[in-house]
Amino acid sequence: MRIQDMFEVTGLSKLRFYLASTSSKIWCSSTNNNIPSSSLPITVESDDDVAVSSPTHASNTEFLAPNAEDEWIMFSDRLSPDLPLENTQSSTVLQSHCSLPDTNELTVLVNSILDSCDKNSTSTADNEVANRNKFMEVDYEDPTDIEELLMKINKLINSSVINKVNVCREQVFQGFVRSVRRPRFSEFNKFSVKFADVEGIAEGAIDEGGPTREMFRIALQEVQNSSMFTGRTQKHLCLSDKHLNKNEYFEVGRLISLSLVHGGPGPRFFCDTLFGLIANIKVQPTLEDVIPEIQVELAQLKDATELSVMQDVVLSSNVFSIAGFKFVKKAEDKLDIINGTLKFYAVNVIHEALGQLLNGLKTCNILEHIRQYPNLFKDIMCSKPSLTAERLENLLLPEWSEAGSNRRHIENRVITYFRDYIIDCEDSELISLNEILAFATGLDSIPPLGFQISPKIIFLHDEPACKFPKANTCSIELKLPVCHNNYDDFKLDMDFGIGNAVGFGFA
Repeated sequence: MRIQDMFEVTGLSKLRFYLASTSSKIWCSSTNNNIPSSSLPITVESDDDVAVSSPTHASNTEFLAPNAEDEWIMFSDRLSPDLPLENTQSSTVLQSHCSLPDTNELTVLVNSILDSCDKNSTSTADNEVANRNKFMEVDYEDPTDIEELLMKINKLINSSVINKVNVCREQVFQGFVRSVRRPRFSEFNKFSVKFADVEGIAEGAIDEGGPTREMFRIALQEVQNSSMFTGRTQKHLCLSDKHLNKNEYFEVGRLISLSLVHGGPGPRFFCDTLFGLIANIKVQPTLEDVIPEIQVELAQLKDATELSVMQDVVLSSNVFSIAGFKFVKKAEDKLDIINGTLKFYAVNVIHEALGQLLNGLKTCNILEHIRQYPNLFKDIMCSKPSLTAERLENLLLPEWSEAGSNRRHIENRVITYFRDYIIDCEDSELISLNEILAFATGLDSIPPLGFQISPKIIFLHDEPACKFPKANTCSIELKLPVCHNNYDDFKLDMDFGIGNAVGFGFA
């Protein structure tokens, strides 16, 4: 059978094989020297389970795909598949012969045809998890930063097919969940978001990117402040039967993945413990990772110095007995009891909720990338963004009129006011730099993917009587009024306009 025939038979866009000896049915990593350098027959049959165990991949694995001349093309990559062979629903035998390179560096290869997806399935959550590996074969070397990594995935977005999302600002996360649970939803279709105000009147913004960014920002804020998380600023998962039964932890993971790939922000509120659990890094939970009631009990035990006091604290509280600690035998056990109790409530109790979250993060294969490049993801998952007046000034570049013209003279005055204004906003309690950025772009921080359109400043020469700023979050334009002749009036109207904006630059 020709390689191209295999694609036609399966209906897949890409086939992936690992070369192995079909006679002994063991992985090639154990029999490298016995692989013939000329050709090797590969047979995959639905009732022939040739997968013995999950392979341990070397740093370089090779992906095979056909070219126009019906030969194999080798793609060297660091991506490692994480699923064993899954039989198809067909008894078709796929057989081919491929030429192998005459090299001892050929490592693990056979047994996987990935991502056959049932297009008629209505189980969207299961589909998203099953489909994620379709996008694993992104051909790239190790990324140098998070923007480079996400840009490779972002290029897979199909802008000609739309995921429609209808939301009101009071319930953005709910609107998002409704949209992604539709059978037609695909994580690599472009989003088209339509907002409505509290009266249900459409806001009228045509989504060329701004409303989508705004939706992700607000939805993540809602999630951060929900009962699914606990903590002051850096949050940890909190078990909730209501959210668990609705599979909403899964939707949080999916929200984060889609936001990162479609140009939205990262969550930036995860605690180190939660990120460690996601990235599969060893963690030691802290007091901040549990709810306040448990913190109080643990703090009492921590402060106790007498053995009798320690025993009284443990015996008088169900917090410790539920975690498996019913008595303190000696004072030296105190630290072990505290750490064990923390692990129970911060890791064991949330296990099912964490499982949902991890499955959601498999959307667009983000979870695997987090575990492969944890250092690239930690800031956008855990750290609050820092924005300075200088960075905002360098981000928003003026679109100047001709030098020496009357308009350019006005623009020079206005841009001076604006630069002073953002310096004042660094220390202002009224309007922050993040609010200015959100007014202009739909996001209150620079997204991990960066802005695909360069943000700019436009001067409202055609509206000389306009006192307040405007913005177009799709084309990422901050529009400044030109009617002010002194800084104080300019600042007053900028504060009022940005502070009272409903969304999408409506001052």
